[in-house]
Amino acid sequence: TATESCRRLLGTLDIGQPLVERHVPHIRRYAEMLGRVGEFDWKTVTAPEFLQNMLEDLSAGKQPNVRYAGKGLAFPYWSETMGRIEAIWTHVPLNYDPTKGYQVFMYYKCGGGIHNKNGRAAGGYRPTVEVANQTDTFHCWSSLNIQITGRMGGHIELSEAMDALCREFSVDRDRVFLTGWSDGGFTAVWLASHHPHLVTGIAPSCGNWQYTNVEYIGLTNLPTLNVDGWFDGGYNNISFARWQMLHSDKADTACIWGHHGHSYQPYEDVEEFKYILDWARKYRRDLYPRRVRYATWNLAWHRAYWASIERMIDPLLACQIDLEVKPDNRIVGRTSNVAELTLSLCNE
Repeated sequence: TATESCRRLLGTLDIGQPLVERHVPHIRRYAEMLGRVGEFDWKTVTAPEFLQNMLEDLSAGKQPNVRYAGKGLAFPYWSETMGRIEAIWTHVPLNYDPTKGYQVFMYYKCGGGIHNKNGRAAGGYRPTVEVANQTDTFHCWSSLNIQITGRMGGHIELSEAMDALCREFSVDRDRVFLTGWSDGGFTAVWLASHHPHLVTGIAPSCGNWQYTNVEYIGLTNLPTLNVDGWFDGGYNNISFARWQMLHSDKADTACIWGHHGHSYQPYEDVEEFKYILDWARKYRRDLYPRRVRYATWNLAWHRAYWASIERMIDPLLACQIDLEVKPDNRIVGRTSNVAELTLSLCNE
């Protein structure tokens, strides 16, 4: 029953039409995804709904997914890691044009991500639809528990969801930024410091970095915008200390302090919100930076770009690397507590 409309619409397509032909890989991907599902619930039913809308547009000679402009949707994708359909709440820019490239902001603890509301998928609430529609940025909300602080598969969701979103919409995979409020701000910090190669930069808001340690060194590889308010108590001090440490390490870091406390104000004040989004526009992800700095206590997260720490000398101590490619293609650097290091180099 869930796929009946999709099967009916498939029979109406003219495979000779260039628009239809271009989208055959997308149709096949979702058809195969639906073939793996045994029973449909409130989350997995988002996949046949998404495919049905795609087929309706193609049958009418329209560009798929433009119908979502200015709206939120439960965007479905297949998680190879979890072996099931997952979904994230996504807001599409009001003037969405598939011929253009867009940046995307991923939010943590800004409404709880996708959830069941009256039997249907619903999503995050900060920024609001009214505020989001004043921007030309895609906005996505993590579906994981708001208290994950980066753990429990946060990097898996980030990697798989962004890859899928970039396949179906004209989102630039090299323009993915993380943000989030309070614990969600720390989630952005945690993910970027442990998996810097997955994102372009971060703009944590009121991020209570309660586990300060050597791992902040991973943030030196990324642009960071520390967002907080003058009346945020101790968290204000933490945010300023983070900015100061990164600044001292000559990282690409900036900060913005608003006239608010521990609140969602940065996502509600249009002027401040646009400042955050405009900060991100000049950046693109660089998968092969000439310098890589990284530190970790745990080999569960041991990679940064083209360098991977494979073995530690003393497992009770943190290990650290600082590697740089010189003009004559020599790689020089320093390591601490590293017994084995792997470098994955490109041809350029």
